[in-house]
Amino acid sequence: TPVAVVLIGFFGGSLITLYFSLIGDFFGTRFSTSNNAVLYTGKAISGVLGSVFFSYLLTVSIGVAGLYVTASSLIGTMLLVLFTLRRTGSGMSKSHREKYEDI
Repeated sequence: TPVAVVLIGFFGGSLITLYFSLIGDFFGTRFSTSNNAVLYTGKAISGVLGSVFFSYLLTVSIGVAGLYVTASSLIGTMLLVLFTLRRTGSGMSKSHREKYEDI
């Protein structure tokens, strides 16, 4: 479907230019090359293993594949929200943020 093609293009390749700056912002610029190598290695491995695993699920049952897509989307969304809340410290008082900053 056209929607799937747009989503795959958007999440699979068009944001690649932002990865380098995000890696530098998160981990520092000193070891940017090594960090980008780890990122691309993980992306390649997950691309191969994810497609093999999903194709197996699709051969078992379309319902199982749909359940997998739904569950992984929900888990990804929850992790994104938790990471964002933890990074910004939302929902915590100042004393709690100071207490848990070292963790």
